[in-house]
Amino acid sequence: MSDPAARPGGDPAAAPAEAVAAPFIQADPDAAPTDAPRDRSRLYGALMLLISCGALFGALAANLQDFRTMRAKAQDRLERIVEGAALRVGAEVGATLRLSSLALQGVADDWIDDPDAFAARHQRTIASITATLETVDFIVILDARGRIQWFRSPKIIGHDRSDRAYFAAAMRGEVFFGDPLTARMTRKRVMPLAAPMRDADGRIRGVLAIALQTETFAAAFAQLLAESGASVTLLSSTGEAFISLGGDETPVSEQDRAGHGTRAELLAALALGPDLRWTARTAVPESPYEVVAVHSAAHAAADWRRTAQQRLLFALALAALALSSWRVVKRSEAALREKIRLAGAALFAARQSHAAIDALLASVGDGVVISDDAGGVLRATPPALELLRARDPEQALPRLSRAFPELGKMGRAAQADFPPRPLTVRGGATRDVACSAHQVFLHGRVLRLCILRDASNASRIERNRAEFIGAIQHEIRSPLQAIIGGIRMLRTLLGQDAGEKPARVLDISDRNAQRLLNLVNDLLMLHTIDEVGLTVELRPTPLRAALAEAVESMAGYAGGLGVTLRLDPGAAEASALVDAERLQQILANLVSNAAKYTPEGAAVELSVQASDRDATISVADPGPGIPLHLRPVLFERFSRERGAADERRPSTGLGLAITRQLVEAMNGTIAFETRTRDEAAQGATGTVFRVTFPRAREAAGDAAPGALAPSA
Repeated sequence: MSDPAARPGGDPAAAPAEAVAAPFIQADPDAAPTDAPRDRSRLYGALMLLISCGALFGALAANLQDFRTMRAKAQDRLERIVEGAALRVGAEVGATLRLSSLALQGVADDWIDDPDAFAARHQRTIASITATLETVDFIVILDARGRIQWFRSPKIIGHDRSDRAYFAAAMRGEVFFGDPLTARMTRKRVMPLAAPMRDADGRIRGVLAIALQTETFAAAFAQLLAESGASVTLLSSTGEAFISLGGDETPVSEQDRAGHGTRAELLAALALGPDLRWTARTAVPESPYEVVAVHSAAHAAADWRRTAQQRLLFALALAALALSSWRVVKRSEAALREKIRLAGAALFAARQSHAAIDALLASVGDGVVISDDAGGVLRATPPALELLRARDPEQALPRLSRAFPELGKMGRAAQADFPPRPLTVRGGATRDVACSAHQVFLHGRVLRLCILRDASNASRIERNRAEFIGAIQHEIRSPLQAIIGGIRMLRTLLGQDAGEKPARVLDISDRNAQRLLNLVNDLLMLHTIDEVGLTVELRPTPLRAALAEAVESMAGYAGGLGVTLRLDPGAAEASALVDAERLQQILANLVSNAAKYTPEGAAVELSVQASDRDATISVADPGPGIPLHLRPVLFERFSRERGAADERRPSTGLGLAITRQLVEAMNGTIAFETRTRDEAAQGATGTVFRVTFPRAREAAGDAAPGALAPSA
């Protein structure tokens, strides 16, 4: 993979930081989210709505068409039923009249006007004819004057019925159909008929009245209505029903007579209601009677209704599915847009981060080369190109591999440092170059960051420092020790013979020389700690005895300042795991600092407090306290109050820094509490340093060696 900065005419230093992340960014961070998901969602929603409406309208149209077809078939079936029923009624009535007339032809020819004589003469014949005609309930014979000539009940023979309509119609030669009635004697529903009785010459001799039973038409209607689900009613001219047979034996209503519209029928059929009934009617030939057939849609449309409901349910399910899928698409669209928004924000943040990285790399003085496991260079800063004597990033990687072949043996190690080696840099000069390699495993790929550092200056500085420390040790400390020894010897030799002024000069010279020697010793101590570390021997040490020893050794120094050292009589008898010699060095630093800032005539308090796990040494002075600005940096090197290094309080600013490193080397901690005049108000000022070590009984064994590592 090539660096974009390596294109002809490009500046390698200006390569964008996005090149580092280019393999992992597949979209333009500046590209705004498009409305494509929203447009697709709208199109999909419109399509789903169209499908839903099409399914519903299609189901309704199919149901309506099937309903019309089913209705036409049912109506045609009803028409055939009523026509057949009317023909059957007419045929039965005509056959009955013909049979009756033929059977009574002899009676008409042998007519006797006397009712009693007529009945006596034709009683047997008429009874036999009545029994033969199964459809006839009873027969009444009237003479031309309207008197009853024969009836099965002798009580009414001779009664006058000339005022009856059927008599008048029959005497005019017509067949009369009366309204249905219930026979008094048999309690049966009968249809009254009246026809003229003619003799062989065709003369009307009387009137034959016949009552037809319902059984006359029941068998005929049953054949027509078999498995049709319809009902048939025979109506008189006044609308009174003579017989009603079939699956729906409900009397014909005015609604049946009026019929229904297709829309109302469809709605009624869908509602599964019993109100929808189809009707058909026709007149009985040569009679005022008519036959009305009624077919209930609840029966006729049962199969259609099941099919229609299935269609509607399917259409509704399809519509619900379409709506649900559209809602899912809407939610998916919202989630997609949110992801696009978050991705855009992430890419924008990545662009900002890359720009910051680019600026950071440009500000680093060391050379940086970033490559991947495919052998491509993602980034090479100008200092790296200069140290590798490369014209472009593509040339930098091979030269880096030749200069540091160990890079190919890193494997999956996260970091490796390679010592300086001489390289010929741009311009022909030779410099010592060190390399620090870091590997990052990301998405199955390996990115390697190599930092090239020009170690020539560092090596030179290190050599200069070593020479400086050697010079201090041999050229300054040794002469100082000799000078101090000479001053003290001269002061001893002069004794009381020295005058006041020479004695004062000797004292000043001694103090200044001692202060310079202390500074040299502190510098050498810090150099030792930084370079090779400080080894300590941790042994159980009684702390009260250690404090007593420090008080005894520092009493002369404190007395010279007019300060008293006092060991707390209640100090705990506790032992700690420390290096006794280094502990005395710590106590000397703390006690000397406390004595410097303690007013003349006052005392420095030393004590020991113990707990189950730790033992704490306290060194307290009633001095002016530590200023606020010095507290955060008190344990740093060369930290001291400006103007503090006077004759009474000479200071190098290194004592507390050395003290903290010694304490930490022995697994201890150091802290302080202080109050200045402003903080103490009416109370006392002063400072307390507390050094805490683990108690000796916590250790396993008599001795535990420890070491202070060299400082970085």
